[in-house]
Amino acid sequence: MYSTLPTATHPEHTLILAASDSAVRMDVKILRSIGTTRLTYARSPVEAVAVLRRERSIRAQVMLQAGEISACTEAVNGVDLLLCDDRATDQPLLSFLYELAGETDLNTQPVLALTGDAAVFATLRAAGVSALLRPYSVEQMRQATQKAMSPMRQALRPEAFAAAIARKPPARKKDPQSTLAPSAKKDGRHKKAAPDMLLTSELFNKGRWRLKHGDEDGAETIFLEVLQRQRDHTGALLGLARVCRARDNADGMHKWLIRAAASCQRAGDKERLNSITELLPDRLRRNIFVHEAIGRLQDGAYRDAALSFLDAEKADGEIPLHRLVARACLMTAHPDGDMRKLCEAIYNLGFKSEAISLQKRLLDYRPLATADAASWVDSFPLLKDALNVASYTIWAWKQA
Repeated sequence: MYSTLPTATHPEHTLILAASDSAVRMDVKILRSIGTTRLTYARSPVEAVAVLRRERSIRAQVMLQAGEISACTEAVNGVDLLLCDDRATDQPLLSFLYELAGETDLNTQPVLALTGDAAVFATLRAAGVSALLRPYSVEQMRQATQKAMSPMRQALRPEAFAAAIARKPPARKKDPQSTLAPSAKKDGRHKKAAPDMLLTSELFNKGRWRLKHGDEDGAETIFLEVLQRQRDHTGALLGLARVCRARDNADGMHKWLIRAAASCQRAGDKERLNSITELLPDRLRRNIFVHEAIGRLQDGAYRDAALSFLDAEKADGEIPLHRLVARACLMTAHPDGDMRKLCEAIYNLGFKSEAISLQKRLLDYRPLATADAASWVDSFPLLKDALNVASYTIWAWKQA
């Protein structure tokens, strides 16, 4: 049932670290086509490590009884191949492999990493890890598995990962005509340098540990620090939602779940998006970006709110931008000021024509108030204020 040693031709037993079976369906088909007969799945790095140690112990006992080894040595691996999908968990793939390299009983395990990010692929190769960049062919998979299982391969080393992550990419010659792609010029979302992934992962794991042991305040502080390093860290967002749930704060939980769902939608992770939206009330499931923008407005983060409104307009082409902004600002304490700051944020993001059109539509064409004759309503200030708010609401709704 258990292969004795990894063969150089194909992995008979493969452990797959993936978020779901559907996420690696095509990868599994290719593995089976090159000779894999036994598959084991792990949904998290912790589960993967547990499976590796369990299978290593079983395989060592079988080999010892068969006389293939004289003692349970460190050279025995649990499975023929560990296949890691970089979309598997909240923990970055590089961080997981760095931690695996620090485990002296597991760092000789043959590993093959799958990624769609060229930068991550280059870092993995620099760290000495066999990796494939999606999309790939059957022959590329065959060659990669043979390389990963080669007897000449080196054990995973933490210092190799640290050096690969710290390594700066070669400088590229600038195009004198354009330094940014047209889309990046338009929305101003060219990203800053990536934060230290290992430190971010370490912080996130500390936050999870604190939350698991009932320290909601400490976990909240750490998760917020993670978000300062990585704005759309889905794990930290879900961690903050769990903190709010532990405090019976339903509104706060919905706020962080909405941001986590929006992060998954931007990343194209539909399966995780569906699982998160199932935790939200029906009224919050339609156009997640709109509800994210409203939460950003309430926090006073106008740039982030502007980005969310722009994403909402792309996601739902039926409702124009000015209507989305007008309806959201009606729910705030200072509609005029919020609309004006949103227009400024959209302008600064590079959407100048959209910002000018939005300002003209919502702010510049407002009819001037005229002095009305004295009325009996003047004797009831509270009623007069309520009527003024209602008339303003009706006007803004018509403008939208």
